[in-house]
Amino acid sequence: MEDYLKKNPAQTEMTEYTAAKKLEEFRKTRDLYKGPSFDTISSMGPNGAIIHYKPEKTTALRMNNQEIYLLDSGV
Repeated sequence: MEDYLKKNPAQTEMTEYTAAKKLEEFRKTRDLYKGPSFDTISSMGPNGAIIHYKPEKTTALRMNNQEIYLLDSGV
């Protein structure tokens, strides 16, 4: 993801939701990919404290470099 963001600086408007979707795109390219084992937990700042948080397109927080980003996408 870091390389992608460096090569695509316009993606600085990425949200918790769009980050989870982009990660899923990357994972789908892997030979052994079988699908998600659960909904990706992609949370910024205070949302990281919400158990089993799932970002929604309309309410997802914008990514920033001032808060911790939590990502759990399974295996």
